[in-house]
Amino acid sequence: MIRFTIALIVLVVGLQGCKESATSPQNVDHDGVTTVTLTLTNMATLSTQSYVWEDLDGVGGSAPNRIDTITVAADSVYQGSLAFENRKASPPVNITIDVLNDRNNHQVFYAISGATATITTTDLDGRNLPLGLKTNWTSLKKSLGALAVSLSHYPDSTTKKGTNPSSETDVDVVMPLTIR
Repeated sequence: MIRFTIALIVLVVGLQGCKESATSPQNVDHDGVTTVTLTLTNMATLSTQSYVWEDLDGVGGSAPNRIDTITVAADSVYQGSLAFENRKASPPVNITIDVLNDRNNHQVFYAISGATATITTTDLDGRNLPLGLKTNWTSLKKSLGALAVSLSHYPDSTTKKGTNPSSETDVDVVMPLTIR
């Protein structure tokens, strides 16, 4: 009976040691991005608007449950910021923090089709290469199009050159874009 009791105590203590504590850092799954939020501030009026792309069931399930249309004024300048979250997790996880902490291994790429605007990355990683969470936007004339946003993950930071996406994408979204 004593051996059984000792074995049971060792087993319980051993299992307790394998649990993550509430204060241990989370192991963030970049592929778990369910929500992308783009916030734009018009530099002339200082008005701010946020636009959301959201797919709560993740890639490969149902179609995204929310895709906002980005609407900006013609002949205007905006400052932009981008945030990534996993709202499927409980509690939701702010993946932007992980991207910032691992900035040498990430880069956001923007591609506009159909609309007349330019986007310039304003934040840099530790090697002075573009990161892309912060941007400047210049809208030109009234037009309709789309904005593609893609978060590239470079498993080895030495492969990041600042010009080409990696073969590993954490999230890739397209949102309608209206310049009026």
